[in-house]
Amino acid sequence: MEEALKAVEEAGAAILVAPTAYGKSTASLALGLAAYERLWEEGFAKVLHVLPMSSIVEDLYYKALRRVLKRGGGLDRLEAEALEEGVEWIGYQTWALDSPLKDPLYIKSTLIYTTFDSFVLNLFKVTPMRSLRAPYEAARAAIMRSIAVLDEAHLYASVDSVKTFTALVGALRELRRFRVPTLVATATMPSVLMEVLRKELEAPAVVVTSVGCGEGLEEQTPGGEVEAELVRGGDPVELAASAGGKVLMVFNTVRRAVSAYKRLRDRGVDAVLIHGRLTLGDRRRAVSALEGARVVVATQVVEAGVDLSADVLITDFAPLPSLVQRIGRVARRGGRGLAYILPRRGEDSLVYNEAELKATEEVLREYSWGRDVQWRYLCRREKRSYVAALDKFGEKAYGALELRLDTSLLNALYVLSGVAVSHRTDALRAMEKFCGFVHNSAAVPVITCTKYDKGCLAMVDIDYLSRRRGEKTVAEILLVDERRRVKALVLSSVELRGCKTVEEGVYLCEVDAEVLLRGDGSVDCRKALRLEYEVFKRLGFEEAPSATLLGLYTGRYVHGLGFEVDVDGA
Repeated sequence: MEEALKAVEEAGAAILVAPTAYGKSTASLALGLAAYERLWEEGFAKVLHVLPMSSIVEDLYYKALRRVLKRGGGLDRLEAEALEEGVEWIGYQTWALDSPLKDPLYIKSTLIYTTFDSFVLNLFKVTPMRSLRAPYEAARAAIMRSIAVLDEAHLYASVDSVKTFTALVGALRELRRFRVPTLVATATMPSVLMEVLRKELEAPAVVVTSVGCGEGLEEQTPGGEVEAELVRGGDPVELAASAGGKVLMVFNTVRRAVSAYKRLRDRGVDAVLIHGRLTLGDRRRAVSALEGARVVVATQVVEAGVDLSADVLITDFAPLPSLVQRIGRVARRGGRGLAYILPRRGEDSLVYNEAELKATEEVLREYSWGRDVQWRYLCRREKRSYVAALDKFGEKAYGALELRLDTSLLNALYVLSGVAVSHRTDALRAMEKFCGFVHNSAAVPVITCTKYDKGCLAMVDIDYLSRRRGEKTVAEILLVDERRRVKALVLSSVELRGCKTVEEGVYLCEVDAEVLLRGDGSVDCRKALRLEYEVFKRLGFEEAPSATLLGLYTGRYVHGLGFEVDVDGA
């Protein structure tokens, strides 16, 4: 990390390539403390630690408070003690948390953990503040006086993530134009993609390699050895139940994960389930149980932001970068581990791009289906190292790089940031046009109880809601009643006529399903992005509320498992 920061100081930017479990994500705490103690002396005032997922923001924020306060306890207690002791220089921005330490405009805090989505919105004039007069330039000014650490950058790179990769490139160009010191950190990005970022930043790459490699920055590789093999037959649940030590099972779909978890539970196996469509409350309970459970059943969410070390991994077939991330959860603290890769299934193509799956098959075939890969060895000159395998994968999967950027989106981002008269309203129109700046599909906030409790909240992807289950879409099954109405929980300073008062400032309303859906039952992206406005318009009001959540009907979310459409028949 010291070498990487030295490169940032000299060149203005750098790319740090280091393995999983290396400690990239915790180094920003020391940098943030240095910024706090020597405010402005080095020419910057803040450290922005940008992460791809809300769950990672929450985890690192919690760990930072625990380390600084030197005590344990729940997040609420830690935040209260941080306020009492004046430790307000650590802040965050994510939808998943609400507290006085939240810093949506990056103004109050010195070290700020933020999602990439929030970072992009602030950078391109769409702040999390609702008012049209929101000080978006204040957020941009804060970014310009910061060191930006863009962590887990490999999660922005995929054949099917053209928009995300474009947003990353657009953000890097603006950071470079503003001369913001920038560190991009990655563990499993193939060289062909990393070279694109290096050219955008005009920056060197600081590469951590294994001792004896003779290239890059040589350090002892963290973690123990892992042996991997392709399992061509057998039942993964039976394999997990009979395996010794701690077992991690990673599936490509929520339905497969729920099915495996239910079978393990029926057998009396101590297991915990975690996936991206759990409510915040269920996810936090699952995360707290990870350490003690013998079997952890998960989806792709475990690839980053979940700190656990397993003795045995059983994983669905996936693109090689995902497999490396999953295998990185094995023997993280030393020893020897086993990884069993299940054969490719037809439904895997519904989750991942065919080119990536095919490239993975070709590369693994060269390495005896994983048995000949040295999963902990970082040396591109060594053919059997996992980084050499990743580079082969990148060459096969990504091809023509010019096809990986959405030039229309890139130009729109440039205009929003570069033209002084571009306003927040212009940014909002652009967001609606592209259905968001970062992801291929926006998300809808869904609450599973009839009160305002973030523990009941889940962010649900539009693509998922638009999938068909028989004659209906998932959205129609989950959200719509027989009268073609949906429930909306609205936080508003305006008293809502015709709505049930849940508590002061919180109302439960019923509105037409067209507030969100098209005629065919799919979700309208523009309406999803303007959900608050659409709900208020249906209720006959012009003033927008502060938050609107769509409510599920009784029984459509199963506590600890997920939505009933993923549980029934799983």
